[in-house]
Amino acid sequence: MAGTYFDEETNTYYVKGEWASSNEFFVCYWLEHYGHIDDYIFQYSILGGSDVRGGVKVDIVLQNTNKCPLPTPIEIDVEKWHPNKYDGESTFRRAVIEDYFNMPIISLNDEQTNSMENAQRTVRSELL
Repeated sequence: MAGTYFDEETNTYYVKGEWASSNEFFVCYWLEHYGHIDDYIFQYSILGGSDVRGGVKVDIVLQNTNKCPLPTPIEIDVEKWHPNKYDGESTFRRAVIEDYFNMPIISLNDEQTNSMENAQRTVRSELL
């Protein structure tokens, strides 16, 4: 089943048919709610993504909004999924992403994305 939804039976979030964390789901839900379903890519692969050594995935790439007119990398920096944000591997990963897009990553933290209400506020103030 494709789409962005919450499966109550399995207690699982999906964004565009792919498994997602609750934080990612909340952000993508509001992007879609505000009419940007075709303006973002979820789990964008660079250099082969997580299937290739040295490759990375970006949580969200957003474009065509007032604050993100060009393809802009967005990371949902929640400790569970992005621990040790400043260790060597994470620093390399961030450098690859920023070099690929030729711009800094927009990092959204747990507090900004941990509920539907916080994610709505963040999407409206930081991304649209």
